[in-house]
Amino acid sequence: IALAYSRIAAVYRKSGQPDLAAKNADIAFSTALRTNNDSVKVVTALEMGDVFMQKKDLVMAFRKFSNAFDIANNLQNNYPLSAVYYHFTNLYNKLKSTENLNSREKAKEYILKSIALNTQSGNIKGLIKDYITIAKIVEITPAKNYLEREALLADSIRDPAPKFQIAQTMFDQNIIRDAS
Repeated sequence: IALAYSRIAAVYRKSGQPDLAAKNADIAFSTALRTNNDSVKVVTALEMGDVFMQKKDLVMAFRKFSNAFDIANNLQNNYPLSAVYYHFTNLYNKLKSTENLNSREKAKEYILKSIALNTQSGNIKGLIKDYITIAKIVEITPAKNYLEREALLADSIRDPAPKFQIAQTMFDQNIIRDAS
């Protein structure tokens, strides 16, 4: 039930309805807390953090991500912990828009932790997301390297969708001009 509410919250969040997203995320997290499933607690805490990020309440987002980290860190499973690091990266990327260089470094630090965990556990889809994310953080030359790695991983699982993300990221980072 908690995951269902979390997914509903994500739909509302992505459709620009933060109040409905917050209501459903709160129900999801409250429901998850009454279970013994720590992975569900992590997922619902991350969704609540995402809702707070959308509402520009970055302090509350940080708190929810920290809750998720505390739970995920006690699990012996890299997947939830790498997801937490990924979300922290997104939070610090949002702060990066204020030209805070420390935020940029923190974002890079967290995504590198996620990459390490996803590499260790063989989570290819997680690595694909991570490589696209880090390419948006680092300078142009390392960004191309990460996008090349991402392309190889996408090819290895025969998933063409990440190729569109690569093209968008390259365009966004003005790498296309540099490559020609």
